[in-house]
Parts: sequence; C-alpha cells; structure tokens
Amino acid sequence: MVIQFQQVFKKYQGAAALTDISFTIASHELFVLVGPSGSGKTTLLKMINRLNTPTSGQILIDDLDVMAVPDVREFRRGIGYVLQAGALFPNMTVAENASIQLAAQNVAQGKRDARVRELLNAVGLASDKFMNRMPNELSGGEAQRVGIVRALAAEPNIVLMDEPFSALDPLSRRQLQDLVVKLHQQFNTTIIFVTHDMDEALRLADRLAVINDGKLQQVGTPDEILATPANQFVAEFFANAGSQSQYVKSVLAAGFGHPVTGSALVSLPETAMLSDWAALLQQSPTAMVGIGDVQLAPADLIAYLAQAREVQ
Repeated sequence: MVIQFQQVFKKYQGAAALTDISFTIASHELFVLVGPSGSGKTTLLKMINRLNTPTSGQILIDDLDVMAVPDVREFRRGIGYVLQAGALFPNMTVAENASIQLAAQNVAQGKRDARVRELLNAVGLASDKFMNRMPNELSGGEAQRVGIVRALAAEPNIVLMDEPFSALDPLSRRQLQDLVVKLHQQFNTTIIFVTHDMDEALRLADRLAVINDGKLQQVGTPDEILATPANQFVAEFFANAGSQSQYVKSVLAAGFGHPVTGSALVSLPETAMLSDWAALLQQSPTAMVGIGDVQLAPADLIAYLAQAREVQ
C-alpha cells in the first residue's frame, strides 16, 4: 500500500511541530523515519493510523485520505503497531496478548491459536513453551517478539514500529533488527520504523527520511544519504551516529578490493556492517563479496581490521 504525506503541518498550541512534510512510502517498503528525539518522527508515524491528526495537509493510503475513513476502529485493525517495550497486558498470557486483534475480529479460537503458534515460531519463540507464559516471565527481547507477533497476527498491510528496540541491550537489539529484516522479506508487509539511532536506520531501511525540528531534511536510500547528504545537519548526524569504520564502505574507501573478475559473488551493499560480512564468512569462509564493480576477498576484511588496529 502506497502512503503519501502531502504538505503536512502540525501545530500544538500555536507552536509548529511539523512543517510542510511531503514524501511517499512505496508499497512493501521497509521505510525508516530517523532523527533526534523530539524531531516529529512519532507524530508522523501516528498520523498514519489517526492516533494523531494534521493541522493541515493530507495523509493518503492508496489515494484514500485517512481523515475520510468512515470507521476509524476498523481502519486501525488493518494496521499493526509495535510500541516500545512490548506494552503487553500483564494479566493476559502470551497467546491472549498476541491474538487481541484476531479476537476483536471474532476469529475462531482454533484459528487464533494456530496463527499465534505460527508467528511465535517465526520470531524464534517455541510456541509450546511460550503460548501460556505471562509477560512477567519474559525477558525484554522476548516481550518485544510477542509485540511483533501481535502486530502481524491479523495479516496487516502496514506495520508501524515506534522505537521498538530502544530499551534493549545491544545483543537483543541486533537480533531483533535481523528479525525485522527477515519478517519483512517473509511477509512482504509495508513497515514504517521510527528510530533516533542512525546505525539502526542504515541497517534496516530500504529508504529513510531524516527529520529534524519538524522539518524533512532528506529522503533516500542509505547509500544515497551516506554518499550525498543534503545538508550539514544530515552529514553531521550520520557522522556522529556511529563509527563509519564499521561499514563495508570503509573497506572500499581504504583502497581494498579489486575489479570484478568472476560471477560467483555474494552481493552486499556499501552500508552493510563489517559484522554482516563476518557472519557471511562464518557460513561460507571463502565467499567473495561483490559491491558494484568491486569484489572483496576474506583477506581484505582481515587486512582492513589489522590496519584499523594499528591506527588505534
């Protein structure tokens, strides 16, 4: 489903929160809204399912103005929503939490259980162990996986994710980022993901929109934004978000690699992290990586890391 923001403004008590926001999210895209805390990302996200409304402008989903939908409750049932920290109901089991939307749609209990079992297994939670657990028996990462199951249970065309991993430890966060990418590929759902972490944005996004002080700074793929930041804010925000030496592009910038000479290459984007490359080599130790017209060998990664250590 195509989502369009057209000249969206938002004011709170006369103060501008969003100013003239226009961009389009393609159907089946994993689109990331990124920017500093308080920049307006969550306000934009909530406008998609009418938890917030524009002062002026339009938000269209497949050319339908969301402000014109006749039944807001029914409209929201078609949109999954993943909040921070899972936001599970403490008095309900995992299965009951995960099937709330299905119960609201009067789906038979057997079908609800089958769908929840399928999705729990898909997110790495063994259904026979987790169906009847209570939220206080889950780790933070497990609770967020249940939150993702709940968002996907009713097979929505759109899933909204509002900084869902910000409270998690780095390992859990990384695992859930990988899970989001995998689920996006598996279910082909349009996902809009909010984060203030540029490394997370680069890792997840098909495309991303950079927001600052309620204004749209740039929209593009990770490669486009890293290569040609639209202004000083974007350039500095990316530079300060994390060490650029963690990305495959830094290996190319250091002069490693050779022109492509063979066809048996594994494709990686420049914005892949070195850990992604290392994980690939763990599975296929001799794999050659292709980035555009350059190929990289496992020895290039070793040499680059050794060089980086010497610099330190």
